[in-house]
Amino acid sequence: MGKAAGMSIRMIDVGDKAITERAARAEGWIRLAPEVYQRVTLGQLPKGDAFLLAQVAGIQGAKRTADLLPLCHPLPIEGVKVDCQALADGETIRVEARVRTTGKTGVEMEALAAVSAALLCLYDLTKMFDATAEIGGITLLEKTGGKSGHWQREAIAPEAALTGPLAGISATVITVSDRVAAGQAEDRSGPVIQHWLEEQAATVLATTCIADEPALIQTAIQQAIAQGSQLILLTGGTGLGPRDRTPEAIAALGAIPVPGIGEALRQAGRAETAMTWIARSGGWIIDGSFVIALPGSPRAVSSGLATLLPVLPHSLAILKGADHGTVKG
Repeated sequence: MGKAAGMSIRMIDVGDKAITERAARAEGWIRLAPEVYQRVTLGQLPKGDAFLLAQVAGIQGAKRTADLLPLCHPLPIEGVKVDCQALADGETIRVEARVRTTGKTGVEMEALAAVSAALLCLYDLTKMFDATAEIGGITLLEKTGGKSGHWQREAIAPEAALTGPLAGISATVITVSDRVAAGQAEDRSGPVIQHWLEEQAATVLATTCIADEPALIQTAIQQAIAQGSQLILLTGGTGLGPRDRTPEAIAALGAIPVPGIGEALRQAGRAETAMTWIARSGGWIIDGSFVIALPGSPRAVSSGLATLLPVLPHSLAILKGADHGTVKG
């Protein structure tokens, strides 16, 4: 069968195009069996840290796009950022890639290639446990630069803000401090938690500040649970001072302790200060809600939240009933 008349292939000549700053953002997801999702989020894969390896694969994918796609212009990539997020459904890992350059043509394909490579890496790392993982949703979200300027996918952009590790999770932030409650000091830790929750796509139902009184702490927690908060984060009252009674107030509500939370927070904080060993931070379960008491300093709060993020989505999914036997894999 002969070649159709007039058909040919050619690389588009971009010589007359203007050199501008160009960027593109893309996303995709891989859906894993619950037990495999847990291995990934807890760093329990034989080949190492799945998220770190996927990020490297994504960067390599962006850099080698012209080698993979015929007639795609090789570009001097100036920046690639690949993020992997474990969603709170207990089965999905979302990958987002941002690529930037200064040139005569865009980097949409590089962003899409980065997402594809990262997702394929996650599949390769997990296939020994379950080969039925599903990859999908590889989509260009946004691009800037060139003659067309800025473009954003309208159908996806509104939902993108709701996509994150804690999407679908309702949360409450409680600052425990006599001085802040009395207006004698600024609440510096509560806003750190609120901002972090919003970055992870959680819905913050309420933020409150109360004095170091066990009864007030208990009332605030009970109100948060009644409002539907699945995650309740407290800051303050975890030290050795005579007024530091947050752990006792939580325990008195009949809370079920989760010892590993406090252990992880102290282990992570030891690199910054030896004082972390006398902090009484911890985690508990109360009526299906995850209650976590963090220290009172913004720095310790930030460190603690970063430490907890890998385990929170899976933990919250289990608390919602999405355990290994019931989550769809």
